[in-house]
Amino acid sequence: MIIPSFPELKQFYKDKKYIGLSNENFCAGTENDITPYVVSHYLTSKKLKPKEALEILTPFIENYSKTEDETALSIWAIIIILDIVENEELRKKCVEIIKVAESNNWHPNFFKMRDEMYSLEYLGFKVNGLRELIKNEEIR
Repeated sequence: MIIPSFPELKQFYKDKKYIGLSNENFCAGTENDITPYVVSHYLTSKKLKPKEALEILTPFIENYSKTEDETALSIWAIIIILDIVENEELRKKCVEIIKVAESNNWHPNFFKMRDEMYSLEYLGFKVNGLRELIKNEEIR
C-alpha cells in the first residue's frame, strides 16, 4: 500500500480537513487519501506528534461506530494518545475503542492486546493507559 507523504498529512492537519469529515469518508481516504491508518503510521514513526494526532482524531473518536475499519485503522494511534487525553468523555471513548478492538480481534496482532503493548513499547512509546487496562484485567 502506498500512503500519502508526511508533507501531505501536515497540510491536511494545517488545513484542518479532518473537521466535518465523516468517519466513513476518513476511513475511505476521500481527502488526499489520508486515513486514520496514515495518522497512526506517521505517529508510530515519530514524525507526527501525539498532540497533533489527538487533534486530528478527536472528531473521529467522538463519532466512532463499532466497525472493523474504524477500529483497525486507528487502534495504535488510539492506544498512544490515550495517555494524553484530558477530556474524560474522550478518554472513555478511547477505552471503548480499545475494548472493541480486543474483543473482536480488530488489531494488528490478532491475538492479545498485550502484544500490541509490547510492539508499541519496542517502538519507544510508553503506553501506560493500555498497561493499566491489562493490569486491571479489563482487557487481555
